[in-house]
Amino acid sequence: MVQDTEAPNLQLQGPDTVRLCLGNSYSEQGANANDCVEGNVSNQVNIDNSSVNGNSRGIYTVDYSVSDSSGNQAVGKRTVVVNTEPEAGFRINNKNQLTVVFEDTSLYNPSSWTWTFGDNTSKQDQNVVKTFNSNGTYKVCLEVTNEFNNVCGTQPDSTCMMVTVQGVGVSETSLDKNIRLYPNPSSGQVNIKFGEVAGQEATIRVHDVIGKTHRVMEDVRIARNDEKSLSLNDLDTGLYFITIKTDEGTVTKKATLTSDN
Repeated sequence: MVQDTEAPNLQLQGPDTVRLCLGNSYSEQGANANDCVEGNVSNQVNIDNSSVNGNSRGIYTVDYSVSDSSGNQAVGKRTVVVNTEPEAGFRINNKNQLTVVFEDTSLYNPSSWTWTFGDNTSKQDQNVVKTFNSNGTYKVCLEVTNEFNNVCGTQPDSTCMMVTVQGVGVSETSLDKNIRLYPNPSSGQVNIKFGEVAGQEATIRVHDVIGKTHRVMEDVRIARNDEKSLSLNDLDTGLYFITIKTDEGTVTKKATLTSDN
């Protein structure tokens, strides 16, 4: 009698990598298995997809295994990526007269970038160096997308900033210079001071270094010299980002939480 030493042939149904829109449930597509001696053993495939959490961004693994009656085992894996379309954001990283360096600060892994500069020019790099031809105030916009725009059925996100360039320098006529956080570092309570910003509604989002969102405040009405408080006492110590998005643009500030001991 010839001993069976060959493992079953295990094949995943569907793609090896599944992209899942945040907030959706994972639907298992299963696997087929055939053994050279026992034939179709698909009903014996063990599937462990318990780690997949459609409500939390991340990369998850689904494990598959099947054994025949001789103990020969085959295994397989499927990757599940949970994410959303990116949220646009950028800042000025360097200023030198009419030349400006714009740095992408968008969230959630954009894969394409379209910059427009208010002078009928555009660029498609992630971070760009732009030299303006003359002094003036320009509306600089960034539009970002990734594959999750198709997965989630959403439109590209964009944000704009009014930038004034001069032969002797460049200034941001945006939220950035009018917003500050204090205390920073903080043991849990963070205040947002808005300065000369008025008559706008904002969305305030708190997220960590891996992009997980911990707080969202929507339709926040801002008055001149207004101040909003955020209680972050339940969060672990470490670095967080506070993103404020209004019609005028998007600003991201770093906040460090420390122990009060």
